[in-house]
Amino acid sequence: MDTFISRYDRIDPLRPAAFRWARAQRLFLLGDRLDPRWDDQLTALVLDYQQTLGGTDCPLVCPAPRFRLIHRAHRIYAENGETRWELEARLLAGQSDQEISRRVGLPRGLVAVYHDSFCTCRDRLRASDCILVTFIGRGPMVGFAPGDIGGVWKWVGYFTGPYMLDVLIAATSKQTRRHAYTEDALESARRFVLMAQIPVTARFASLATIVGMIDETEQRAAPPEPSIGPSLAVTSGAGDRPITPDRLPQLRLGRGLGKSRTCGAMPWASTGKSGVGRTVTSTARFG
Repeated sequence: MDTFISRYDRIDPLRPAAFRWARAQRLFLLGDRLDPRWDDQLTALVLDYQQTLGGTDCPLVCPAPRFRLIHRAHRIYAENGETRWELEARLLAGQSDQEISRRVGLPRGLVAVYHDSFCTCRDRLRASDCILVTFIGRGPMVGFAPGDIGGVWKWVGYFTGPYMLDVLIAATSKQTRRHAYTEDALESARRFVLMAQIPVTARFASLATIVGMIDETEQRAAPPEPSIGPSLAVTSGAGDRPITPDRLPQLRLGRGLGKSRTCGAMPWASTGKSGVGRTVTSTARFG
């Protein structure tokens, strides 16, 4: 099917992601005719599809065999589930129809129809401002809405590429997926998604809460330390003086109690093609 983008749509900075669908809907509601200077064959098919349906609500059953691909694309768009999130994220990551078909499990023709009907982005992948405004939204600036996993997938896919997107999908998808990533890489990706959903107005308090949760996890995994009380004296190992509660703050400062933690760059953000995470450690101590 021949498709083209009119000169005006190529330069319009506010062009919708589904501009062909929106154009056909406008023609349908106003009763106007197709204009060959603006409308290609796919727009004509979408208009015919909407006229057959009598609107834009997606039916469960395809109304006619000629609408098979556009109906499946419409179903993916209307359901707004993981298939749509991953499909749009991989389109923004610059992957081809063949690559997306292999990873998502959809026919190549369906991937092409979905792109041209609901997520036309390939001609704008170098215009990050248009991508942010039209496809990703304000999430990177103000924090993604709770549960907006699809927005985070698109953000990561566009700015980091397919490999980082694969790790993020493996870590946060509710579907069972085969992968070869380490648990450290997956856990780091999950923490990244949680932090991306923190509103900018509450970011600092929420980060403190997350740091506290990490400390709790490390304390549970660490071997138990001897208890310190008024009736119990434990030697410090550095001299004969016992450890008492009044000496504990001095010992923490003098001996630097605490362990190196994995922080800074996340393992999943610096992985290689083998899927093994590479951590960046820091000796910063919290608390």
